Amino acid sequence: MSKRVLTTTSRYAQLVRSLKAEIQRVKAEIEQRLVVAYWNAGRMIESFLHRNPGQTLTDLTRRLSQDLDIHMRTLQHCHQFSQSYPELDLSLPISWSHYRLLLLVDSTKERRRWERRIVKENLSQKEFLNLLNLNRAEADLEIVPRVKLPEPQRGLLYHYRLIKVNYLDQGSDGIMVDCGFENRVIPPRADGTLTNKRTVKSVNPDGVCRLKFFNATHESLYTYKAHIERVIDGDTLLANIDCGFGIWTRQRLRLRGIDAPERNTITGQRAKRRVEEELTSCAFVIIKTYKSDKYDRYLADIFFKKGETDAQRIADEGLCLNHLMINNNLARIWA
Repeated sequence: MSKRVLTTTSRYAQLVRSLKAEIQRVKAEIEQRLVVAYWNAGRMIESFLHRNPGQTLTDLTRRLSQDLDIHMRTLQHCHQFSQSYPELDLSLPISWSHYRLLLLVDSTKERRRWERRIVKENLSQKEFLNLLNLNRAEADLEIVPRVKLPEPQRGLLYHYRLIKVNYLDQGSDGIMVDCGFENRVIPPRADGTLTNKRTVKSVNPDGVCRLKFFNATHESLYTYKAHIERVIDGDTLLANIDCGFGIWTRQRLRLRGIDAPERNTITGQRAKRRVEEELTSCAFVIIKTYKSDKYDRYLADIFFKKGETDAQRIADEGLCLNHLMINNNLARIWA
């Protein structure tokens, strides 16, 4: 082969390498800009939700999807991306496709581990997905104790215990009605002698509240009608609760016995969205409350029935939200 042919071949090979490098550089730049664009989109969506507390992520992304011609799930991924990565590290050569898969990982620590592996091994999106699926399959093979979610307690609506206090005016018998959530009231008219060993039911036959003695167990008390103000995540809700006797309280409720994924993950957003969808057409829910947890959230079983306006029927026949989340693999059992 002549020297001229060798020179031409060498120059052509150099041209190929140069073009490949330029194309790769431009692709990387475009990919980085795409990552930044989606991250900024997520921040703008979160900012709008923060300024408009009555707006849910589902409703907002559904509307944006129609106006922007962008898939609703993509917009939700953008929001989740900005929540999972409050500070975006642009030095990482990770594509948007990789980030979408990283959002499937619940733990921040695990995401960081996968990020390092993606960069070190130059994993493609397909390779990364295969490794994620393999990792999950191996995790599913681990032996875990079979724990059963406690049966929901269908309590008695507006039944109360009577308690004795020592801070009422002299001459009083010191009896008050325990309305829950540290609320107490002086008893209205009753059909007998009030003592702290009795439980009562609040009745309102002619517009005047009265107490009727009722033999109820302590476990059946603290059951109320509540209006859900906001779904915080898949296991926590903000509710306005009607305690009876004209008393209302605003409380954070934690679904008893379950633990949903963190809300800054795709699975967490899926759990939150399901709760919102289930409760959207419910005028109110019935809650059976228990003790508060270490974050001062009252543990509760929540019952709902779409389209139903009879509180007693919801209490008796409503679906239990706690069990719905477990049965649909949107939360795990938490003792």
